[in-house]
Amino acid sequence: MKKVIVTGSTCAFAVALLSLLSSDERIEQIIGIDRSEVPFRHDRFTQVLLDLRSPQIARVLAGADAVIHLDGTAYDDAAGAAPESGVHPGQNVFRCAAQQQVPIAVYLSSAAVYELPARQRPIDEQQPRVAVRGFTWAEDH
Repeated sequence: MKKVIVTGSTCAFAVALLSLLSSDERIEQIIGIDRSEVPFRHDRFTQVLLDLRSPQIARVLAGADAVIHLDGTAYDDAAGAAPESGVHPGQNVFRCAAQQQVPIAVYLSSAAVYELPARQRPIDEQQPRVAVRGFTWAEDH
């Protein structure tokens, strides 16, 4: 895998993920996309300052081997407002990934997780969801 894109690259989980990805010598280029700068630095890491709702995401995803989308649910929900563009960040990222034929797309979210222990395996959409204790945003939504 040569080129990996990480969206929502300023969250705490992303910083840990970026560190892990940068330790893998098989990955030649790591690109983080977010609206603000991430403090993470590495020779193979490039930060792209861009709103995830922008159609320009497609250009950044061109030639990517994988995109890891870290859900920015709070991203477009500030003050309860709807996204100004009417486009949800995740939908845009995955639409652009499909357009660019990115072979691997991963979606991660910690806003609401499935209740554990799971009542059945594999976990499906019927599994109750419970906010992570101490994760204030999830508890409030």
